[in-house]
Amino acid sequence: HGFHNLTFANDGRSALSRVMQGDIDLLVLDLAMPEMDGYAACEAIRANPAISSLPIIVQTMLDQPAQRSMAFDVGATDLVSKPINRTELIARVRIHLERQRLIADLSAYQQRVSQDLAVAREMQNALLPRQTLLDSIFQQTEVQVVGALQQCTELGGDMWGTRAIDNDRVAINTVDFSGQGISSALNTFR
Repeated sequence: HGFHNLTFANDGRSALSRVMQGDIDLLVLDLAMPEMDGYAACEAIRANPAISSLPIIVQTMLDQPAQRSMAFDVGATDLVSKPINRTELIARVRIHLERQRLIADLSAYQQRVSQDLAVAREMQNALLPRQTLLDSIFQQTEVQVVGALQQCTELGGDMWGTRAIDNDRVAINTVDFSGQGISSALNTFR
């Protein structure tokens, strides 16, 4: 059905060992196994930050609601009943693999946006007067200019500036574009 690099384990401890080796995209796990049952394997996987987001589909013959619910309590992503319905299992595997890929894509996108916003925030802060300018204004005019700008979101449309007009006068400008965020920040840069 188009799945590659399939690997198998005979018990929970072996399954956990193979998962720890990495490069596992999804685990189909039986709840009733020797050495370490599926509940303990799920708990161990969820307790390890390196593999805690691994999708786990448990398969079981258990029909008691409390037993099935416990599988989700220890970290199962999904559950299929035995005997396994092949079509259902393949559909669930595909759904969880696609979900995992979408989450990875979203995480990468969020990281890129966060990095871009950090660069934009640095650029926006570079528009503000530096202490050396404020010191030179004080030396020239004996007017002490102090200012602070704190954005309420990652970026905003507010800024201020100052300059000495002559030995007796100081110009101070403030800008407040309506709204917050990227569009207001772009107006600030413009």
